[in-house]
Amino acid sequence: HHLPPIPIFPKPASGRAVLILAAILLLPCACSVKEDRVPCPCYLDVVLPQDSTIREVGISLWRELEVCRVAVDPADFPQAWTKPVKKGVVTLASWRGVRKAAVAGHWLTIPFGEQCDSLYAFHEEVDATGERARSVVVFRKQFATVHLDIRKDAAAMRRFAFLVEGGSCGFDLHTFTPVPGGFRWEGRAAEGERIVRFRIPRQSDDSLSLSLRHDGAPAGSYPLGEYIARLGYDWHAEELQDIYVTIDQVLGLVTVSVSDWEDGAVFHLVEQ
Repeated sequence: HHLPPIPIFPKPASGRAVLILAAILLLPCACSVKEDRVPCPCYLDVVLPQDSTIREVGISLWRELEVCRVAVDPADFPQAWTKPVKKGVVTLASWRGVRKAAVAGHWLTIPFGEQCDSLYAFHEEVDATGERARSVVVFRKQFATVHLDIRKDAAAMRRFAFLVEGGSCGFDLHTFTPVPGGFRWEGRAAEGERIVRFRIPRQSDDSLSLSLRHDGAPAGSYPLGEYIARLGYDWHAEELQDIYVTIDQVLGLVTVSVSDWEDGAVFHLVEQ
């Protein structure tokens, strides 16, 4: 006679095994699964300067095309502004000081008829191929303030108008290279001032010119860009320095110098 089959029951699991199994089942679906890590983002931490005078900064992220652009107050992100991005190399650009300038694509440009804003910017290629990446923003000065002295007192200066024209109207946020385009600013010295000050953007050539009018009549024209170029000024430097220009029409001399430079240059006036 054949004996009936003996039913086989699974061996009861030990308490330790049950706990381990429960823990596995409760694990969240995270990016630690080795079989498929492509969809998992990289968390990019952008560390912003904590300066009470900086109320708003622009941040742009690019990968062939722009993938993100925001305006933030650094005070709201004391540790870092964090953004999950698709893994890969990301071009980060950040800027501050925009008043009348505009960002189009990765160009920051100045409207025709306006002087340059007090613009500061930063750019960096960020390796965002891992789980987390970090970039520390260090703003660089993207304008030069020209301090122009024509050897007149404050009262006489109010009768002069100054016209500055050039062929560069901004800069590339990804490279700091000048953007070609018309630049024009016309103004006067501030009330009570004998020095007129104006801000100019990066220049791609030496075409910058300065014209003076006295009570509406032409009072001199000067190839300012050529003077600056002959001084050895570097428009491609990461951070631009201020420029000091003195025009002495009586002596027929133009003196040009740069902040923090020991030496300047003197040119005899032949162009007027």
